Amino acid sequence: MRIAMFSWESLHSIAVGGVAPHVTELAAALQRRKHEVHVFTRRAEGQQLHEEIYGVMYHRVQSHDTDDFVDAMEKMCNSMVWSFGETMSLVGDFDIAHAHDWMACKAMVQCKNSHGIRCIFTFHSTEQGRSGGPGGGSERVAGMEGEAAFVADRVIAVSERLKDEICEIYQLPTSKVWAVHNGIQCARFDGMLEDPGAVKAVYGIGALDPVVLFVGRMVGGMKGGDILIEAVPDILSNHPAAKVVFVGDGDNKMHCDHRAKELDIEGSCRFLGARSGDELVNLFKIADCVVVPSRYEPFGLTVCEAWAAGKVVVASDQVGCPVSHGEDGWVVSATREGIAWGVAEVFRDWDRARAMGAQGRVKAAFSLSWDTVAELTERAYCEF
Repeated sequence: MRIAMFSWESLHSIAVGGVAPHVTELAAALQRRKHEVHVFTRRAEGQQLHEEIYGVMYHRVQSHDTDDFVDAMEKMCNSMVWSFGETMSLVGDFDIAHAHDWMACKAMVQCKNSHGIRCIFTFHSTEQGRSGGPGGGSERVAGMEGEAAFVADRVIAVSERLKDEICEIYQLPTSKVWAVHNGIQCARFDGMLEDPGAVKAVYGIGALDPVVLFVGRMVGGMKGGDILIEAVPDILSNHPAAKVVFVGDGDNKMHCDHRAKELDIEGSCRFLGARSGDELVNLFKIADCVVVPSRYEPFGLTVCEAWAAGKVVVASDQVGCPVSHGEDGWVVSATREGIAWGVAEVFRDWDRARAMGAQGRVKAAFSLSWDTVAELTERAYCEF
């Protein structure tokens, strides 16, 4: 099949959040399954307009600077559709047009209306969910999501939890919506650290100090960094030497930093800001557990990253990634008490925690590989 993917971000253009690795890895995995994949996305400064990367063709369009973000996304979609038409005139007709999240949905809708192409729309979250519930968020964005859900021949949700949410909000039949999880490239996390103590020392952490890791965008309260900071005193009551490391940036980081001072726990906390690449991988490797305290998390890529590194997770019950309670992680309430209890369970039995992390690695390597995700996505393209 010849597949067109539309996304406002990718790892080979402008990366913002979890959609970027999803689109990039899925496109490459579909290419490995002998499909011809074209990704239409934004162009970062200095990048080529058209470039082949690992067999996938990337077509980049200029960003549109405007104070109205929704309007900017509509203009981006118009540019994507123009590039799509140009590409189609050179390579031939496409079999599938696949858009990711509301930012790119107008491109998919135009492909459907103008060319009659079979269309797939992937929800990575919903406007209502991101905004805290019914009545929140932008009516324009919710309207665009609803239009895309109606026009698409198949809708994909990144978890069973998100599928239920989409069907309820947009009144879709369950047969139209498939749950296809995110994936993870475990090879990035292969290998053991030669000297974990040396890595810990970089952040002023003792070689034998237990490490609790949080990774996520700290913008607003959706990722729950503020919930974790409130739990730190209880965590320290179980293990005074523990260190809690926050990776991420935004207004919630500033709140947590200030709150750590108020609670007199700043010596036990590390606020590192955004980190990536090998440094982020090493942070996962020195962690004893990874906490995902989100208030709203349709999937939770951080869970997959933790498992790929062989680490047990403490995840809130709002996380869509399929954590098996007591087997590869602890599922807890998105509260101070819930998070503190989960971390205490990790500290209570280190051998069990390591075994649970190993179980998570098996799940990530097999059930959540990108090749598995691509196989399921291919079925979603074909089975109607």
